[in-house]
Amino acid sequence: MISTCIASAFVVLFLGSGLWFHFRGRLRFKLKRQLSDYSMLLAPYNAFACLRTEGPDRPMHDPARFPDLEILREHWQEIRDEALALLANGQIKKAERQDDLVFYSFMKRGWKRFYLKWYRDFLPSARELCPRTVELLGRVPVVHGAMFGVLEPHSRLGKHRDPFAGTLRYHLPLSAPGDGCWMRLDDTEHVWRDGEHILFDSSYVHSAYNKTDRPRLVLFCDVHRPMRGPISGAINRFVVRHIVPMTQVRNLPGDPVGLGNRVFSALRPLRLAIQAVKRTSAPVYYVLKAGVAIGLLVILIWLLRR
Repeated sequence: MISTCIASAFVVLFLGSGLWFHFRGRLRFKLKRQLSDYSMLLAPYNAFACLRTEGPDRPMHDPARFPDLEILREHWQEIRDEALALLANGQIKKAERQDDLVFYSFMKRGWKRFYLKWYRDFLPSARELCPRTVELLGRVPVVHGAMFGVLEPHSRLGKHRDPFAGTLRYHLPLSAPGDGCWMRLDDTEHVWRDGEHILFDSSYVHSAYNKTDRPRLVLFCDVHRPMRGPISGAINRFVVRHIVPMTQVRNLPGDPVGLGNRVFSALRPLRLAIQAVKRTSAPVYYVLKAGVAIGLLVILIWLLRR
């Protein structure tokens, strides 16, 4: 009886949180998509983070809220030069081992990245290949994660919400095509312009488009989310410091790989089998997809508690 009540409470918690996100903004998934989306796995925590955010809950935020971000904007051309050199050398790329748990789905849609820092420390490859950018980011403690992100020409990222809402998202465009390359965040559109930074809440549904012949290159950062009250702040800091680093991905041999991505990589044969099912039966595919995602979460929690 007690176990049934606990299971029912968890179902209500996840469904309630997911529905809160569904009706929160103006740009929405279809309800079926929302209930089967991977963001449902962290919906209770994400709802907590958003509801306990200091200040209004809105899609766009003012970068001036974090004065240290101005350091990055002031030096955007130096950052751009290192990023363009990496791009020219083929270092900004898709995950070769298909072990990028967080951004795996983007890789199939013309998105590439080079990690600089991911919720713990700077990657050795980043220190070696872009030391000036690493030095500048080291002066901005509100940045928890950072990478160079490329959206290839004539590519798009369909509607999505990011799986983790414990941080805000910062974009500093380094080489943007201008008109014809934009992001839709909730019900507004934003065109990336070189050196013009933006700060937004990526837990709102958003999409990205590049209809030009040039790649879009940005410095992509996860920034501290201010929380109301010391308890909320302490909980979010714990998650940021100890849970999210499990999704660390390497750029080059010698870079660390998080526990979550090691498990994700090991499950590749199962993921390929599930993709094969999708081609024959979409309903069965979504059930299997949800089952694998929940199983992965349970395994990670078990390993973390050992």
